Amino acid sequence: MLVKTQITILLLSLLAVPGSTFSFSRTIKVNESRWIGTTDYPGFKVHVEASLCQEKSKIRSGELSFFADAALSFDVKLPAKLEIGNVRSEGDSLIIEFNSGNVKFQGVRSGGVISGKLIAGSRQHSLRLYALDDHSADLKKYPGIYELNGDTLMVTPREYGGLRMVNLNTGQSRTLIQVRKGHFTSRKALLKHDEPVVEFRFPKKRSKLIGMLQTLGERHHFARCLDGPRQQELIFDAQGIRLKGTLFTPPGKGPYHTILLVHGAGPIYRTALVEAAYRFTEMGYAAFIYDKRGTGASGGERGMDEYEPLAGDAAMIMKQLREHRQVKTVGYQGHSQAGWVIPLAVTKGASPDFVIIANGGSVKDGAQTLFDKRNDFERAGYNSEEAENGMSILKHVHNYVRDTTGDHQLLEVDFLEAQEKPWFDLLGLPRFPQFPSWDNPPKEMIQFAEKLRYDPVKTQAEMKHIPVLVLLGEQDVTVPAVEVAEGWRRSGLSHLTIKVFPDLGHSMKRATESGGHVLAKDFLNAQKIWLGSILKEH
Repeated sequence: MLVKTQITILLLSLLAVPGSTFSFSRTIKVNESRWIGTTDYPGFKVHVEASLCQEKSKIRSGELSFFADAALSFDVKLPAKLEIGNVRSEGDSLIIEFNSGNVKFQGVRSGGVISGKLIAGSRQHSLRLYALDDHSADLKKYPGIYELNGDTLMVTPREYGGLRMVNLNTGQSRTLIQVRKGHFTSRKALLKHDEPVVEFRFPKKRSKLIGMLQTLGERHHFARCLDGPRQQELIFDAQGIRLKGTLFTPPGKGPYHTILLVHGAGPIYRTALVEAAYRFTEMGYAAFIYDKRGTGASGGERGMDEYEPLAGDAAMIMKQLREHRQVKTVGYQGHSQAGWVIPLAVTKGASPDFVIIANGGSVKDGAQTLFDKRNDFERAGYNSEEAENGMSILKHVHNYVRDTTGDHQLLEVDFLEAQEKPWFDLLGLPRFPQFPSWDNPPKEMIQFAEKLRYDPVKTQAEMKHIPVLVLLGEQDVTVPAVEVAEGWRRSGLSHLTIKVFPDLGHSMKRATESGGHVLAKDFLNAQKIWLGSILKEH
């Protein structure tokens, strides 16, 4: 966003005559620009947003915001912000020093791209940022469902700017950045890669009726706008904060059976759930998605994704959504972390008509993390001895944090020794010069302990008379499907259905011939059939 501000510098000069002053001012035009990008972290990318204040083309101040459930390897806990302290530039070269974390950036700026390394001592993370033009008011026009050569294209806003275009038939997706009004181009095109440029244009007079896709070197292809689901923005009050979301309703007259989608782990914006919401409207159901607390347009702070506040949010939305005139019945659907959050929401008086959980619940947080990290070690190529050493450290940390007892000095020795190992960052643990003690625990340690102590099976038993469908991917390397299924059965629910898909993993998506991934049809059909059977009497 370019926001012109005026900085006035007032200089006072004392003359030889006592009490006399001269004053003059000069005006400097400062532009505030928005940037988006990523920095690397073992196994995944950390999203970065930046706000930079520039005098002409020179960066003067600003801050970088990081979003992820992890920590960079140099004591920067995420989510976090780094405030710019000092900037040095010469030609394209750029060095930025930050006010905290003993971190600096060293790289180059080429037009709308900044790339280089975040450095702290011997540890480094790559960083790449892209400048965003502000056409946010126009973005509301373009999202929708389009048909192109027999394929269905879903265009949605991205949480970090621009649009995301997904082919619902092939699973292929493109990030589209707006370069001028009504004209989008792929990020790869902006970076002048050799891959084909994809452009998405909208005629000025019929912005929502027809779109045009253009591929470099080929003729223009026109995409027809379809009658997709209707969308209504809703704001709910939950535990003193405002949560914003979107209600999708299918064609036809309501009220509708409605699915309230609950997030997985991380800083999830509602845009990540649009495809699932669209699939439910295809089945004839309404769907509500919302920005998780502390993300997007919702208020509050994220913290460490503590289950209690997230469950409280889901419960309050459920209660208020029931009062909407377009809602007939309402139930939860959630993935991964939602398997812990949804049962807890039920204990807070949410009273859903049904619950659908995909790859989540039953196992405790610590056990699930150990399963996940062990698989990370295997995928990274570490041998069984190294994996066992890593899991031993993780168990040691979990035991000390969960039980608040144990030999802190011994843990600190083991932990500091582990930080020197090449596999340490795979554990997802922050680096500490001294491991925090229960004598004076930080807030994050207290929150982590609460998550480790949470018993999902005990909470799930509170849903005894609610119809529950649990869907599991046998190839899941994040959540142990066998243990999850056993835990749900131990909960003693009266109306429990468990279905396991032998070839699906954590995302419940299946690869396509074109190299993309789409939500598996049998996964979608299982939900459609089950919902039809339990809602036929409503």
